[in-house]
Parts: sequence; structure tokens; C-alpha cells
Amino acid sequence: MKKFLLISLTVLFMSPLFFRLHAVEPVTMIVLAPLALKAAKEASPYVIGGMQNAGNQMVYIGKDIFEIFCLPLGLIQCTAGAPFGLLGNGVNNIGTGITAPFRLVWDVILLPVSVFTGN
Repeated sequence: MKKFLLISLTVLFMSPLFFRLHAVEPVTMIVLAPLALKAAKEASPYVIGGMQNAGNQMVYIGKDIFEIFCLPLGLIQCTAGAPFGLLGNGVNNIGTGITAPFRLVWDVILLPVSVFTGN
């Protein structure tokens, strides 16, 4: 009951912030459009650089997701591939597969930060 009351009070007090409507005159929009275009033109190099950094970080995240599958591959190499000399590769793949989820979490945490760093 306490949780329901707390949620209800939060929604009650926060709803005026979400549902505030303001009318904008067409003349005001016409006057402010050149300023908005100038601001967008000035900000575009930073936005493009941030998106490039985020794209690079997404590549690292994809690599980490792919490396998670090294764990079962390493287990197969250590068991079935041991007679064929794959034990060393299997141990390396097991190590990569065990550390991959931690690197994945770290790269996902760094994703929002990467948008604001660089260029």
C-alpha cells in the first residue's frame, strides 16, 4: 500500500510538468528559424563527431558480444580437440569467453561517455 501511495503522489505532483502546453505563434517561428539554422550549423561538427565516436563504441560492443561465444568454442576445443592439438587454443578461447561479458558491460557503460569525448 505504501508503494502505491508513493507512486500515486509522485504521478500527481509530476503530471503538471508533463502536461504543460504552450502555443507558439507562427510569426515567432519564422523569426527564430534563421537562428535555429545557424545554431544547427555550428553544432553539426560536434554532433557528427559524437555519433562517429558512438559508432566506434558500438563496434567494440559487437566484438564483445561475438567473443562471448568463444567460451563454448574453447570448451569444445579443450575436450574434443585436445587429441588434435587444440588444447592451447581452447584455453585461450575459454579465457576470452570468460572475460567478454565484463568487457561488454564496461563498453556499454562507456557508450554514453563516448558521445561526448573525442574530436
